[in-house]
Amino acid sequence: DGRLAVGALIIKHRLRLSDREAIETIRENIYLQYFVGFKKFTTKPAFDASLFVGLRKRMGADKFDQMNVEIIKLSENKKKDSGIKAG
Repeated sequence: DGRLAVGALIIKHRLRLSDREAIETIRENIYLQYFVGFKKFTTKPAFDASLFVGLRKRMGADKFDQMNVEIIKLSENKKKDSGIKAG
């Protein structure tokens, strides 16, 4: 599911998490589960870390890296706009 994949990447980069940390954080947080498209809260992991690996393989390293750079840029711009210090 595209919403799950892109949402998980946004969460991963906004919160500066590893693949596994992103999965665990989504598993624990009802709001993040809603953000990635879940209809109801679940304590089961939404997906395996292989989701990120699969995305990297399907998109190709260059396109995947480009997307990550854009997500990070947008995240940093949002932090600047809101007065939150990056890092």
